Amino acid sequence: MRKITSQKGFTLIEIVAYFAITSVFLFAISVFALQIIDASRLSENMNEIQYSDTFSTSKFIEKIHSALSVDTGNSVFDNDTGKLALNGSPNILFYLENSNIYIKEENETPIKLNANATNVTKLRFHQITAAKTPTQIVIDGEINTMSNISNLSHTYPFHLSVSLRK
Repeated sequence: MRKITSQKGFTLIEIVAYFAITSVFLFAISVFALQIIDASRLSENMNEIQYSDTFSTSKFIEKIHSALSVDTGNSVFDNDTGKLALNGSPNILFYLENSNIYIKEENETPIKLNANATNVTKLRFHQITAAKTPTQIVIDGEINTMSNISNLSHTYPFHLSVSLRK
């Protein structure tokens, strides 16, 4: 009779141990991948907010500097859904509608200033006038990302003070 001294293969305990180690390793990789995806989404949201802020504030500065005066009759000051009407060539209107900032030049169609992935919850204009100084417009606003996931949504407040140059 022949004796078998070594068997080829795995015992049940070895199989369970290898399976457990592999499962832990795959779980760690999955968690890491999900964190990278979340960080990427957050980065995209922040880029959209920064784009909206940069583009809208540059338009505010450009148009307010070139304006001749502020049309106080058609402007709405000190309100979260404010309007700013500027007299010049052409006349300019900034306003908040449906959570978007719009600029409308005289006889032109309105142009949205914020990105599609963002909404604006506050746009407040305040006019400061003083003797011997040009009129100054203070703009406060809030830009939000449009995300249903709470840890990916972000609110960015902005504050801007611009003087008329003319």
